Amino acid sequence: MTSSAASSSLPQAILAFDIGGTHVSAALVELPSWLVVSDSERRRDLDAHGSADAILDAIAACGHAVLTQALGRFDVSKVSGCAMPGPFDYDNGIGHFEGVNKFESLNGCDVRTGLLDRLAAHLDGITFLNDADSFLLGEWVSGAVVGADRVAGITLGTGIGSAFMADGKLVGSGPDVPPFGEVHLLSIKGVPLEDVVSRKAVRVLYTQVSGTSELIDVQRICDLARAGDPAADQAVREPYSQLGAALVEWLIRFGASALVVGGSISKSWYLVGAALS
Repeated sequence: MTSSAASSSLPQAILAFDIGGTHVSAALVELPSWLVVSDSERRRDLDAHGSADAILDAIAACGHAVLTQALGRFDVSKVSGCAMPGPFDYDNGIGHFEGVNKFESLNGCDVRTGLLDRLAAHLDGITFLNDADSFLLGEWVSGAVVGADRVAGITLGTGIGSAFMADGKLVGSGPDVPPFGEVHLLSIKGVPLEDVVSRKAVRVLYTQVSGTSELIDVQRICDLARAGDPAADQAVREPYSQLGAALVEWLIRFGASALVVGGSISKSWYLVGAALS
């Protein structure tokens, strides 16, 4: 799957991974448009508390599925891009997942080598980038905020990811952004933000408000809220209203002209959007 004279007439693409706390997605991104090839995306469930081998096997299998269906259609780069949640050593491809309640088995693991070993027939390099940074860069290059001067982005999934961008460059320090540009490091009324707004926080709040002892998934809670369940509605709107209040100060301080929202929970925008605003 390397570039060659025989394949030079094929459109060029790279393999891109998006790794989250519950699943991995992979797809081809065509060059030079940087648009995802519409029929190329594949997805696999991930157990964030599974063994390192199980997690790496699932990621590699997802990538292999994309590459297999690309044969004869695209000239695919031997270097892949991977959006990865932190804490992570992005330069060296090593996990630092300690005390974050996910990917514990990847703490200290050489993820880059593990994936290259599994995809050696197709890849000889992987570049890692923070998942929220990757999301905002994608939206700036070919999405909702193409070429905007100052924008911010958040990803709503297992936790809260965030990124800030000025004139096409990511901003991770300075007085106009949260520490390291990471919203999840903030507190709400003295409580760590992710104890108030996260997949776990929404699920726990629902049990408290509804009186049930069953921890159901956030998507199910959103479905119940949409159907008129008041406990589910409160469990979603209350945390994301508090997130919106915490974000406002930083968006104003940064001078953001737009906030872009992504992640799996953003699919329930009919609830989350109203709460954030």
